[in-house]
Amino acid sequence: YKLSGLSIGLAGARTDADLERIQQAAQRVWPNVEVYATNDLETALAACPSVAGVAARVLVLAGTGSCCFGRSAKNQTARVGGRGHVVGDRGSACDLSQRALKAVMAEYDHSGRWPRLGGKILRTLLLNDPEDLIPWSMQADKTEIASLAVCVFESAAARDDLAKSLLAEAAQALADDADACAHRLVRRSER
Repeated sequence: YKLSGLSIGLAGARTDADLERIQQAAQRVWPNVEVYATNDLETALAACPSVAGVAARVLVLAGTGSCCFGRSAKNQTARVGGRGHVVGDRGSACDLSQRALKAVMAEYDHSGRWPRLGGKILRTLLLNDPEDLIPWSMQADKTEIASLAVCVFESAAARDDLAKSLLAEAAQALADDADACAHRLVRRSER
């Protein structure tokens, strides 16, 4: 068979320079093939079937990071979130884990009692004392931090109120971002 066109959607492709680098790399491998370079959000949304009569479709992507990406019926796009674990990614595993670490420490500071969720986190990290979280958190990368989201989910399933509250906050943050994305698209399409 002969390849006539290629679309490549990669995570982290944000700028025109990123897309140009992807396109140039693909052109070296497939010199006579038309290449469309984009991000993974656009390809994921494109994989969803279109629905007639809707003003906009919004993809909510949440893993280690998070982002909402949408396309209006008039083919306009909007993105909310996806700005990394320090300044964005609301509702992501990394955000949820950071909130959990702060919440267990705050509960410990305020009540003098180490919460159940905190115990699960310490056991998961093979640490002995809440103070051990300080040096761990200073050297942990975003993937290591995000992995603690499993502790929150498991604790919520075991009816831990703190974990359930943290999950509700994360879900609300994702819903708010998706809503903001949809509203931006609808407002744009009304112009």
